[in-house]
Amino acid sequence: MVVGMQSNLKVMAKERVRTLPPLNIEKIKKCIEGYSYVSFDIFDTLLKRTVEKPSHIFYLAAEEFKKRTGQVILDYETMRSKAEIHARAVLDDKKSKAGQESPIHSEEITLTDIYRQINGLTVQDKEILMQIEYDLELQLCCENKDMKKLFEWCLENNKKVLCISDIYLPASLIEEMLTKCGYTAYDRLYLSSLTGFKKSTGSLFLHVLKSLKISEKELVHIGDSFQSDYLAANKLGIKSVLVPNKINQLSRDVVSDVSPKDKLAYQILQAMINCTMPSEQDEYYRFGYETFGILLHHFNRWLKKDLEKRNISKIFFFSRDGKIMKAAFDTMYPESGLKEHYICVSRRSLRVPQLWFQSDLNSIVYGFPAAKYITMETFLINIGLEPDKYMKELKECGLTLSTVVKRSEISASESLVAFYGKIKPDMVANSRKEYDSLLRYLKANDFYGEVAVVDIGWRGSLQYFLQQITEQAGIPVNMHGYYISLSKDAKWDLDIQGYVGNDAGKNGCMVWKPFVGLAETLFMALEGSAKKYTCSDANHTIEPILYPFEYVKNGKLLPEALHVKAIQEGAISYINTLKHYPTLTELTVSSLSAFAKIIAVGNTPNRKELNMFANFQFLDEKVTYLAKPAKLKFYLTAPKQLKQDLWSSRWKVGFLKRLLHLPFNYVKLYKVLSSLKE
Repeated sequence: MVVGMQSNLKVMAKERVRTLPPLNIEKIKKCIEGYSYVSFDIFDTLLKRTVEKPSHIFYLAAEEFKKRTGQVILDYETMRSKAEIHARAVLDDKKSKAGQESPIHSEEITLTDIYRQINGLTVQDKEILMQIEYDLELQLCCENKDMKKLFEWCLENNKKVLCISDIYLPASLIEEMLTKCGYTAYDRLYLSSLTGFKKSTGSLFLHVLKSLKISEKELVHIGDSFQSDYLAANKLGIKSVLVPNKINQLSRDVVSDVSPKDKLAYQILQAMINCTMPSEQDEYYRFGYETFGILLHHFNRWLKKDLEKRNISKIFFFSRDGKIMKAAFDTMYPESGLKEHYICVSRRSLRVPQLWFQSDLNSIVYGFPAAKYITMETFLINIGLEPDKYMKELKECGLTLSTVVKRSEISASESLVAFYGKIKPDMVANSRKEYDSLLRYLKANDFYGEVAVVDIGWRGSLQYFLQQITEQAGIPVNMHGYYISLSKDAKWDLDIQGYVGNDAGKNGCMVWKPFVGLAETLFMALEGSAKKYTCSDANHTIEPILYPFEYVKNGKLLPEALHVKAIQEGAISYINTLKHYPTLTELTVSSLSAFAKIIAVGNTPNRKELNMFANFQFLDEKVTYLAKPAKLKFYLTAPKQLKQDLWSSRWKVGFLKRLLHLPFNYVKLYKVLSSLKE
């Protein structure tokens, strides 16, 4: 009974170590300031491995072995783990058989001992695998930022710093790992693989005391293992400080939501994110690092692979959503050899130049942004004319700028048809002028031949407009569209693909629909939308004219813009960090798995995420919000207002959750309400 209680207490203590809050470095400093010698455990204390667990390195080793040799080793992770167990059993057996006359003093095995126990592989294959494991251990280690601060404080305060570990890896590797992570000024290195003594038995601590000729009262030890670092040191009278071996910095765990075939790769990537999370940054930066970066990285891998397959060398990222996509691409492939362009285009800048050759009213309305109702002011803006200049014509037709018309009934409105007849010559003249400027802009950017166009997606409208214009102008261009996702009503007669979703991304937008505004927000560029193009008087170059950026007030960025900036910086930081671990950059997960955390935030937001994003403004003809409902009490007496607010919300799941505050499946509720609306 007592043994069972002790066992349970150990398990509880270990679990507590795993779940301790972030380190209180100042508290530890006070605890150790009176000691001359400070020893640090190495793994999970000074160093972290950027994998979920050490055995994942064996999985990665098998993948690298396959790449180098073409050979597949089935379940190598288990094979390698069992070999270590067998090697320890062999050592124990040798020690028990050696007896008192010729005792074996070593308590530790080596990496070579482990590989001797792997059967079914040639000596040469084992040597290759052992070198791969060595290289991966070095590549996939990183500093523990909190412990490094404590390590450096000890040096600054003239303490003798020791590094100590129970490990089978060779001293040469451990020294390289410590050096890589900036631990170079320690006094001595004590390893079980080097000395034959182990912390867990206490013999390595005794060896340290003996070699330094100090008493146990002069040494304090810091480590993460309850047994090997805390209990073993305490039993010898050595002061020990127990620190957590894992601090969870991730906002969400969605491993259970990803495809089974993706789980291992996803776990490893999440472990890397957790180990390297820039905890000093704000919550938006960390959101980008944890959630957005993996989507951008995998999208661009998919894009690059298909470009190579099709032998396409020109790539055009559309403004504004394409700006962060290009930044990620350039970060990943700084020497891609591709001719990359960022071109300023918008529905307005491409729609107006084609009105002169598609001037019937139905065609014009078809190209308008999707909206059930529009004002006459919006109608004029959409066809490229200044509303204030047509007050007389409006009055003659019984209209005003604020007159609202149903989009589907525009061509049936006698007054609107009459008004259009009056302004059509001006529209055509302006359209032709903008058309000529656009062609010069495309020519200046070498928009011809086999080209890829990249954007966030949905319907592929910009690609469609460009195709209409280039065909009219006789420009020999063949466009291949690459999008994050596409809707069911996308222009599928074009050459287009969506990353998120099945069957070339068809209807992948359904994944985003309950939170489309939230998803779009992540891609927002900090610049205005393209209006049209003009020739610069100074150097006769053609340049885009941009609308003022919506999220600037009195010369300063609004909070929404600052938050998106931080998110995007975090995403790029993730991509830059990943480059330090080349093996991890090759891990592949499906598009839905790469998108999993954004889906989780969009469909099941927690209170923190709602507070972060729900009040984001959208500044169009009127101000709308991602998810900002009024009080439920108000809507009980104003159901029409509830309907209007819900369907104008850009994050409907977030809107419903903020409104109701109930544990409910809001995606299902949204789908039911959508079906009733239709």
